[in-house]
Amino acid sequence: MTAFLIAVSFLGSPALKAEAKTTEQTASVATTTLQASVVNINQADLSKLQDLKGIGPAKAQRILDFRNQHGPFKSIEALTQVKGINLRILEQNKGRIKI
Repeated sequence: MTAFLIAVSFLGSPALKAEAKTTEQTASVATTTLQASVVNINQADLSKLQDLKGIGPAKAQRILDFRNQHGPFKSIEALTQVKGINLRILEQNKGRIKI
């Protein structure tokens, strides 16, 4: 019973509340960072496309040119139709590209 009372008193301690709040804030920042790093290949501009691994200014421009000529991408894999974009680049950016 004494151990239970001690445990309950710790649950209400300011230190534990502060630690829980810090953990929640860290999780929130991580989620926001992940969401910010996802690139919609049908809406991204030249700069945003360059946020992807393996995509520099030239490849980003080719993606934009391809999109302008052929319309929006229907799948992420369709990026491989752009010169210089291969499955390795798609794999490096797994979870960071959306349509």
